[in-house]
Amino acid sequence: MGSFASANQACLNAATKGIVRSIEVMTPCAWFPEAAKLLNENPTIDVGVHLILTSEWSNCKWRPLTCTKSLVDTNGYFYPFIWPVKDMPSNSIQEAKWDIKDIEAKFRAQIEIAKKCIPHITHISTHMGCAEWNKDITALLQRLAKEYHLYWGEPQTKPFPKMNAGNSDPVEKRIAAFIEALDKLEPGNTYLFVEHPAYDTPEMQTVGHKGYENVAKDRAGVTQMFTDKRVINFIKKKGIRLIGYNDVIKQYDNSSVKNDYYVAAYVWPSCHDDPKGRENLWPEGIGEWEVIKKGNPRFEGHYQPKQPLWGYEPDNNPKVVEKWIDAATEHGVNVFIYDWYWYDGSPFLESALNDGFLKAKNNEKMQFYIMWANHDVKKNYWNYHLHGDDNSLLWDAAVDWKNFQIIVERVIKQYFHKPNYFKINGEPVFAIFDIWKLMQSFGNSVEETRKALDYFRAEAKKAGFPGVHFQWTCGGGWLMSDEDAKAFAERIAAIGFNSITMYNMGGMSEDYIVYGTNSIKIREQWDKIFNIPFFPCTSVGWDDTPRFPHYGKENTVHYNRTPQCFATLLSKAKQYVDNHPDQPKLMVINAWNEWVEDSYLLPDMKYGYGYLEAVRDVMKGKYDY
Repeated sequence: MGSFASANQACLNAATKGIVRSIEVMTPCAWFPEAAKLLNENPTIDVGVHLILTSEWSNCKWRPLTCTKSLVDTNGYFYPFIWPVKDMPSNSIQEAKWDIKDIEAKFRAQIEIAKKCIPHITHISTHMGCAEWNKDITALLQRLAKEYHLYWGEPQTKPFPKMNAGNSDPVEKRIAAFIEALDKLEPGNTYLFVEHPAYDTPEMQTVGHKGYENVAKDRAGVTQMFTDKRVINFIKKKGIRLIGYNDVIKQYDNSSVKNDYYVAAYVWPSCHDDPKGRENLWPEGIGEWEVIKKGNPRFEGHYQPKQPLWGYEPDNNPKVVEKWIDAATEHGVNVFIYDWYWYDGSPFLESALNDGFLKAKNNEKMQFYIMWANHDVKKNYWNYHLHGDDNSLLWDAAVDWKNFQIIVERVIKQYFHKPNYFKINGEPVFAIFDIWKLMQSFGNSVEETRKALDYFRAEAKKAGFPGVHFQWTCGGGWLMSDEDAKAFAERIAAIGFNSITMYNMGGMSEDYIVYGTNSIKIREQWDKIFNIPFFPCTSVGWDDTPRFPHYGKENTVHYNRTPQCFATLLSKAKQYVDNHPDQPKLMVINAWNEWVEDSYLLPDMKYGYGYLEAVRDVMKGKYDY
């Protein structure tokens, strides 16, 4: 799709009314916008981005999406061929002084616009062997497929039986030959059949090149073949299962596809100079490092203040975040969940994500999503050194409809379109922290709150996404009575949440092992209560004494707070995920950098890389049994 209007309609009909199960889309072509619109209107169709470096037709030419020097002819169009053609000199890429950096730029541009415009893209295919003719280009595309979490490669298939008809034969003969070939398929095998549907329209009648002039009639015959009732009925009668690349991805474990575990860690984005933060909370201009550095021991052996191995670095510095991303991905953490705030009509602490993560040169190695931390803030909560006993309200997290609409527009435009924004079934995940504050924003009405989330979904659909996956991120779980559990589950369902997780795992105790045992009991109950996916959370620890001068030993987790105990508990979360194969393998960790709450994976002077190594060991199966 994308090449011609005729091809768009024919491919769509072949998928919706015929036997096609995967469609490839070409982004540099004139009819790509219509193709994207049609495919988003039919989100159940499996779609791949068909990468191109050539433009072979005589009367219709395609240009790259980015500026280039080495991959175009003198008119700025793609060359017609990859390999040299004897009687058509200087018309191939191989004869030009091609540059692999240009090829990478072309591939990236095509992948990114495909993912932006058609979020449910699942795989990559290539036009005229554009990645297979050179080993460096093949290696490049393997890397890009892994980076963008797309399948690329030939599935393990048997050759489709040869058809006793050619593209110039009458369509009845071609249909009969196709049915004859289908009859030769053997049980237990997978076969790949690739063709190019179109209609015999005036547009298609202009398409062709030397040696292939009957394009319109040939491709109209393909469309008839793919939608013919006799073909469809024969496939049903023989018991042939029609599959697409999405089914292949599920069936085969391909290293280019991130289809196993998603290990997500929360990012608390407070350690940088934010204008609103400097004015109201942290006047020294270093964000909450100001408070973290002032942590003091409250009992013997109490590890305060925390001492990061890499120093007190600003979380909005892209160089710092590049180091984070490398450390995270090397140890099995592949998703960051950024806490995101909105107070008094404007964002707060957004620079950590906008200037730190999104400007990190390696951020495409890492997926991310947003957790709207919509909780109130009292003046002395985040800096009692400044505000003392003043616990009056600094910021109210409730929003009105106008602000909610601004938030929706901002989040969709700034974040959802990023190729590495985390999605479930093509829907960007948007987590919300405080369900009660959310309801307060809409008159404490379940119905009005549902309308707000439905509005968000509708706006996302207008932007080209199939919807929004709303995740409730509970601050910390608790055990409920049967009556309370039933009522709460009904409320969550009525509001329209798609999944649940926690920020802290719940069941706080001074002993980390007891803390973990309590959290598992809560998890088991919540798993039974809710009819939507529950994603397990594992906390590293808990000690927020730097924020509260009156807190002591009983307010911290200080027994058995070790990387080994964390690893054993994380392995239980992994086991839970394995026991729920019907939902994405997402597991959440509190946190990546919650220094002020003593829940961080980042290396420090006491544990070194111990907690990151614990994640790596668990995800490599060391604790499996």
